[in-house]
Amino acid sequence: MEHFSTVDRNATIPIRLRDGKRQGLATFLGKHGFDKCVEIGVQWGYFSATLCEANPRIVLSSVDPWLGRNAANRPQDVPRNEQKFEKATRRLAKYNCTIIRKKSLDALDDFKDASLDFVYIDGDHHFDMVIQDIIYWHAKLRKGGIMALHDYYHFNHGGVIAAVNAYTRAHHIDPWYVTYEDQPTALWVKTGRYVV
Repeated sequence: MEHFSTVDRNATIPIRLRDGKRQGLATFLGKHGFDKCVEIGVQWGYFSATLCEANPRIVLSSVDPWLGRNAANRPQDVPRNEQKFEKATRRLAKYNCTIIRKKSLDALDDFKDASLDFVYIDGDHHFDMVIQDIIYWHAKLRKGGIMALHDYYHFNHGGVIAAVNAYTRAHHIDPWYVTYEDQPTALWVKTGRYVV
């Protein structure tokens, strides 16, 4: 809370991080030793690169099938997806980053339970997929690890708000936070007080 200039512990949930943006989150992770990380939904690799630049010790796995979907959940053209994959691969080549070209749930077996410091979900934004990503990737986080989901705002076909709200309410996660930006990120610390 101090890192993001949020000191009101009596604020309603979610707590808005007044100075918090996802770039600041990357800096926070590097500063506090969150080194074993996964990003779900990589696209061009911009945020994976941000995470790596903010933390030279990071061991990052960037998971994406590069089988993009449009707003109507129809497959996008193959050349565009291949272009994104190639750009992301080149962008991330200089970092300690492993690219895993799989769908989110297919990559779960690549990680042991309670082995990750940070999971960043920015994949399929439909409710059914977001809630599954939260449930299954949460199990991969260690106690004290941070779960984060990008695009916590209302948009057409977006289910991030509904999934995050349902999960945090069902598991009595309190406190949890939302970055202060146009496309906010919701996040919380895994405490072990709730069952995954």
